[in-house]
Amino acid sequence: MRPSNRWFPYKLPEQAAWMRNFASNFAEQAAELGFSPAEIAAVEADAATLAWLAQNQVDIESFRRAAASYRRHVLSGKPGSSLNDFPQPSSLTPPPGTAVGVYRRIAELVERIRVSPGFSAATAAAFNIRPINGEAADLNEAKPNPSLAAEPGNIVSVRFKRGKFTGIDIQMQLDKEAEWRPAGRFMRSPAELRIPAGPENLPRLVRIRARYLDGNDAVGQYSDIDTISTIP
Repeated sequence: MRPSNRWFPYKLPEQAAWMRNFASNFAEQAAELGFSPAEIAAVEADAATLAWLAQNQVDIESFRRAAASYRRHVLSGKPGSSLNDFPQPSSLTPPPGTAVGVYRRIAELVERIRVSPGFSAATAAAFNIRPINGEAADLNEAKPNPSLAAEPGNIVSVRFKRGKFTGIDIQMQLDKEAEWRPAGRFMRSPAELRIPAGPENLPRLVRIRARYLDGNDAVGQYSDIDTISTIP
């Protein structure tokens, strides 16, 4: 199973910025934490790789738009108009030291930092990582706060804020049910629940509760139970 990278922001440019800060602090504190010059070099190489990938993503999108504009001009422009130069793509050569497994190496390195003798709250703040105990408490206490809306066709829309988590796991009860049934796992808001039609297609009473997902695991506390009636 791939190690979790949940301390990372989700977007690649933010990951690159996090890694720049991490690499800078690691170079300053690595010896005190018990790491070698070779490990400092490996972290700097991974930081360069993430920075290149983030910039490469921007450059490729800019090239795509420029190439599409050139194509439209050539095919649909006014005859006799001047022909613009075709855009040139940026360098697509990864930086020296690029190697497979950046997330895995960072995950393993963070765990080693956390258990090193020199680790402290100040170290965690400098590296922008959470101490192990604080992380466990955060996961145990996390509680989503979804909001419900009924839409025609027996649809219940569940809006939620994912934050640093993977998504939410939703359970529901219909009408007079006493047991909770799974309603699905959702990574993006809003979650759209298609409720089975009731007898004579009358409105149904739906109770919803949810927990956060950390990877494939449901964590933290259940949300408060919300109740709504469907619109057939």
